Amino acid sequence: MANLGAFLLSSCLLVLPVSAQSIAFFNESDPDKAYKIPEKDVATIATVTLEVKQPSLVLVQFANHVTTEDMAGRPCSVRAMFRADDGKPQSDTAGQFEFSRVVETFKYEHDRQGMDVSYLFEAAPGKRTYSLVMRQQSGSNKTIELFYPNLQAIAFPK
Repeated sequence: MANLGAFLLSSCLLVLPVSAQSIAFFNESDPDKAYKIPEKDVATIATVTLEVKQPSLVLVQFANHVTTEDMAGRPCSVRAMFRADDGKPQSDTAGQFEFSRVVETFKYEHDRQGMDVSYLFEAAPGKRTYSLVMRQQSGSNKTIELFYPNLQAIAFPK
């Protein structure tokens, strides 16, 4: 039985990218944990630390959903950005997010939209941190929240 387990594990590992050196991740599964996206300031949602062993390209990506419970201050948009170490936040154009009027039009209880962004960083060897930061780009809604953030950083040696 132990040999079968070892065989299955080694078979699964064969499908993983051979060049991926390390991975760091943050997953929030609590359905009641909300991350408020403030009206004016930048909010740090999650941070991961990755040990880079040699010069690498680091793929940073996240998936989640953003919601609001009221119509005040809408339409509005939210921008998602990544920060490497203490650098300037970098954003992908897909990070721009526009809320639709689904509450009025379709009578949904909340306006809820999925949001996914990825970005590729160059990284020197050492301990690196990557953060997901978000801010309201336009509008003045006071109830925008993010649920289930899932952030990963994966190093691929050059």
